[in-house]
Amino acid sequence: MKITAVTFSLVLVLALGSQCAESCPGFYIVFGHLASKNPDALKWAMAPYHPTKTEEKALLKIQECYKKAGMFSVLLDGTVMAKMLFSPECLADLRLNILSHG
Repeated sequence: MKITAVTFSLVLVLALGSQCAESCPGFYIVFGHLASKNPDALKWAMAPYHPTKTEEKALLKIQECYKKAGMFSVLLDGTVMAKMLFSPECLADLRLNILSHG
């Protein structure tokens, strides 16, 4: 079964959704480098999270999918994720997290 980059991204965003304020910035930094199609940049972006070799290999494979899919796929995924990030649910969670910490 072949999973598309969009599907994977949506699943990952949903998994991180409950911790939007804490996870969104890191996720979007890694996603930006994932979509950049530059393996060295992706490894650099993942480094602060200490990925296992298996995790690194998986993200590099997804990056290969982006290389094959082309720019339209990157733009489509970016649009979908921006809509999620700026959704009322994520923004409300962000506001609650900021208020509770500061």
